[in-house]
Amino acid sequence: MQENEISVPENHQHTETHTLQAMSFSEILDGMFSLYRKHFPLFFRIVIVYFILRYTLDKITQLFLFESLSDGDPAALFITTVITYLIAILVSGALSYASAEVLFGRTITTNAAYQHTLSKYFPLLVAFIIYVLVCTGLAITCIGIPFFIFFLVRWSVYTLPILIEGHSTMGALRRSAELVRNSWWRVCGIILAILIIFLMIQSILINSFGIVFFLLTGTNETEMFGIIRQMFLPTPLDIGWGLYLIRSFVTIAIEAITTPISVIGYTLLYFDLRVRKEAYDLEMQATQQQEQKV
Repeated sequence: MQENEISVPENHQHTETHTLQAMSFSEILDGMFSLYRKHFPLFFRIVIVYFILRYTLDKITQLFLFESLSDGDPAALFITTVITYLIAILVSGALSYASAEVLFGRTITTNAAYQHTLSKYFPLLVAFIIYVLVCTGLAITCIGIPFFIFFLVRWSVYTLPILIEGHSTMGALRRSAELVRNSWWRVCGIILAILIIFLMIQSILINSFGIVFFLLTGTNETEMFGIIRQMFLPTPLDIGWGLYLIRSFVTIAIEAITTPISVIGYTLLYFDLRVRKEAYDLEMQATQQQEQKV
């Protein structure tokens, strides 16, 4: 597919259609939760894969690399970080594609969402690596921080051009820059709000559970630093493997359940930008009318 072409999802089974239109700041934020609530079973099935992979990785890490991680071994930390991001790219892509499909009013299964994401996984991975390297490189120096923030926002919606429009890696980054152009401050504000809401919900749930769990299980620590660490970041040596497995199970489950919130927000932002710049809502109405005639 050429980079300047616009594709329409291929699944032609329709469910409830969500009207594509330009959205205000509050409508995008509200849409994150309303879309998640209406299609919770779909998103839940997708994040189950994230939960299984993350929980398995966590247990393997603790079993085989526990001493290395405890000693701060860079190689062990690098391995676990890379695998975590590889999982996150796959699951985020499936959530993004599923979000787009339900916005089109199309039926999408968990298997179809993952199959489509896997078919686009390489350009997604390369785009993510470029995104991280460029932004991290710019953030190293004080002079580069403004440019870091600029590109962080400018390339913020590169995922959907790959998944929906079929762009290549560099084409997706250029496409994101094109959509964000002349709306940088607005996009920056929306992204900041999405991340703050997402992180607040996730942090409140995880930390609240951690505190309750700590109070119920107790501690032998006497120093304040040790008590705080065991409350929020306990290890199997602190609380025993049995309690650690229970705590990590709930913590990763909370991460999985809250992940769709931010992904849906970015998807809504992407389509809002397309509607504003390209009248994409009119294009989709014409496409749907043509499909109905067929």
